[in-house]
Amino acid sequence: MIQQEKQRTLQMQAGAIAHEMRTPLASLSNIGLFLKKVIPSLVKDHNKLTPDRQEENFNEKRLSQIIKSPEMIVKVTRQAFSFIDIMLMNLREDFKDAEIEDCSIRNCIEEALTEYPFLGDDRSMVTLQCETDFEFKGNSLLIKHILFNLLKNSIYYVKAANKGDITLKAVTVDGRHTLSFKDTGSGIAPDILPHIFDKFYSNTKYGTGIGLAFCRSVMKGLGGDISCKSQYGEYTEFILTFPPLEKLHKNS
Repeated sequence: MIQQEKQRTLQMQAGAIAHEMRTPLASLSNIGLFLKKVIPSLVKDHNKLTPDRQEENFNEKRLSQIIKSPEMIVKVTRQAFSFIDIMLMNLREDFKDAEIEDCSIRNCIEEALTEYPFLGDDRSMVTLQCETDFEFKGNSLLIKHILFNLLKNSIYYVKAANKGDITLKAVTVDGRHTLSFKDTGSGIAPDILPHIFDKFYSNTKYGTGIGLAFCRSVMKGLGGDISCKSQYGEYTEFILTFPPLEKLHKNS
């Protein structure tokens, strides 16, 4: 009962926060797009009107800096929208209505890496090793949000350790489809590891304890599984196991 009440409270709060944030973020994004469109022509016209006053004109370097400002506004607002979507998706409790479709693990990974709101050069931390492109019955949106959660956590711990990188590796062995998601950041302490999939459990200052619980709920719902092994100070590796297609056909 306590967990259900926490879940309902979080859903209400998250929904209210998301609603209040989306409108100003959308306005800010539109301003950024507008400035990105008009600034180059304004600068060009300004330079034409003051050809003999070069000190007041915008050179290429200054123009580049000005143009990048609205681009940054648009990028940051899109990142904010993405994190709102991740938060709301994590709070979903029922995935029975999710459309089940034929999915490609390579496509899911590539779309997740394209759509995830990386900050700065965070994308350079991530390496994809897709030895096989297996198919599975699932929902690509839910799988992408699992990957979003794992990316968010891994980037946090790599930065906290000030070392490491992230590797995604899809393999099929004896008909068993798995995706390894490994980072060589700070690792997870032995006393914390058994609890990481528990709903509302978190050992970080701003964690909610819903991200990994969401991941496990989705994978179990698809007939698969997710597990984790870690060496504190060395690495953390999540293993996502996807059921064979024929198993899902039999269960459907």
